[in-house]
Amino acid sequence: MLDEGTSWFITCVYGSQTEADKLLFIDELRALQTVTHDAWLLLGDFNLITKASDKNNLNINRRLIGKFRAARDFLALKDIRMDGRRFSWSNAQADPVLTKIDHVFCTADWDALFPDAHLQAITSACSDHAPLFLQGAVSTNRKPSFKFEEFWLRML
Repeated sequence: MLDEGTSWFITCVYGSQTEADKLLFIDELRALQTVTHDAWLLLGDFNLITKASDKNNLNINRRLIGKFRAARDFLALKDIRMDGRRFSWSNAQADPVLTKIDHVFCTADWDALFPDAHLQAITSACSDHAPLFLQGAVSTNRKPSFKFEEFWLRML
């Protein structure tokens, strides 16, 4: 994602766990407006969802969703769509809670630098989060292919 003569900025975050701390975290995100740059990428484990469909059950906090979305909109950030899976985190229980709490957001200027950026969720055997792979440009000349990984059999 290097381009000659261009610079851009990245901020990585890890969001809080409790509701009170999440509200403080959202306020901290809004305060980033004073230090943000035109071409900016904000990513990480926010521990927050942006819509009800980002969780596989109805135990959601609509107030936090609203505040998080308002902060994202205040910062004029676009959510880069994740391919590969619907959720990025699981509590790995028999009846799992699944959520999309890992996000990659960008400004319009960053999006203009990398209009073909592609975000892919990758399978992992060692984390409760799906690793996210962000490419600056995706070649459309290749035919999609499926590759079987032998270690998948050992995960059962």
